[in-house]
Formats: sequence, structure tokens, C-alpha cells
Amino acid sequence: MRRGICVGRGRVGLGSPMTRVGVFMLLVAISPGCVALFSGNLFGGNRGPVPLRPASVVRIQSGRATGSGCLLYSEHAAGAYVLTAAHLLLAPDRVLCRFSSRSDGLSWRSARVLRIESRRDLALLWVPRAVPGDIFRVAWAGSNPGRDVAVYLFVAHEAGAPRRISARAVAPGRLIADEPLAPGMSGAGVFREGRLAGVLFGQPRRGGATAAREGRYTGVDEIRAFLEAGFGFVIEGTPPAETR
Repeated sequence: MRRGICVGRGRVGLGSPMTRVGVFMLLVAISPGCVALFSGNLFGGNRGPVPLRPASVVRIQSGRATGSGCLLYSEHAAGAYVLTAAHLLLAPDRVLCRFSSRSDGLSWRSARVLRIESRRDLALLWVPRAVPGDIFRVAWAGSNPGRDVAVYLFVAHEAGAPRRISARAVAPGRLIADEPLAPGMSGAGVFREGRLAGVLFGQPRRGGATAAREGRYTGVDEIRAFLEAGFGFVIEGTPPAETR
């Protein structure tokens, strides 16, 4: 005779409430990590920033310019706030965004420029009804990366699939990537340990052995200052109702 839990008269099945509670208590006893898994994901207890995912990478097109962007916040089908480099917006009244990993990932959607600043080379975009699905809020680094700190870029590829490029921050606003940087990478998010630490905007105008791999970026301290001038709610992930 087979032994074990099965569905049948007089027995407890895996689908019964009593068994689900028992399995949960067993997992809690075995691994504390399971507590976070169940309480956060199954029971809706996780309200903080969600882990970075490919959908957070955005392809930007404005006139003849193309580049990357970073999804800062989205709420169901209401829309999305996207951060990118200001110099990409050659035609600010004609800006298109394409999200990397969605069912409609190959479609371009019109975006509205909410704020743009050439000095910091930053632009904040609003894309209405752009990102159906779960709430997304990017995690923020506490400060600009220091010297000799490991970071990485999430770059939007022309085909839609994002790429991750490892790099090291070597000086304030400067990094050296593990591979050559190319046109179309401007606007990509610079991340440290899964948290947004900057936005790539260009390369230094000088030669040298590492010139093709060197990039310049706007740090998270400057990004916060840029957003706090009227759009601080994006950092907190609590946009006002009128923008939804």
C-alpha cells in the first residue's frame, strides 16, 4: 500500500486548508527565509521596492536619436515615470518609449516630457497607460558610488531585450565598463547592488587605452535633486492622482 498524503474520503489532501497551514509551519521551522517568501509574496506583505527586472529597461526614441531609459515607477495600467538623458530628446514633442519585457514590448508608446535639465543631462518622462501589471518602484542607492566600486548598466537593445554590462566607478561621475560603450547606451541606469546609482549620459572626449570603455554618468545625488524640484513623489513611489 502506498503511503503519503492523498486526496480521498477520510484523508487530508494537499489542497485542504489544514494541510496548507501545516506545510507552511513546517517550512517556517526549516528555514527563516521561507517566512519572507510566504509573508511577502503569497500574503501581500511586501510593499517595498521590487527586485530589478528587465521591464525596468526602456528604449527611447526622439527624432533621429535613440537611447536607453530607466523605469522609476509604474502602477498597474495608469502609466509610468521614466528617467533618461536629456540630450536624447532632439524632438521633445515627439518622444517614444518601448518597454523591454512586456507582452506589448515591441510597441512604441508616446511619452510626455515632465521635466528636462541640460546641466545635469536628465529628463523625466510620463508614459500614460504604458505598463500593465504589478506595481513597480525602483530601489534607490543611498549616495553616489565611491571610487573603485562595482556597478553595472542595464542597456536597452534595439531588439527589445535588455543587456547587463558590468563596470567599475573609478571617479565621481566616471566609470569603466568591461566592454566598449556604444551609441544608444546613453540614458541607461547605473546600478549598484540592485539600486539605482546614476544615469549614463556620454563618454569623455579623449583618447587612451580604455577610452572606448569609459563612460560619464549623473549620480543619484544629482538625480534626487533633479526630481525634488516638483517631482519628489516619484522617489517615494506615491504619485498624485492627477497624473494617473
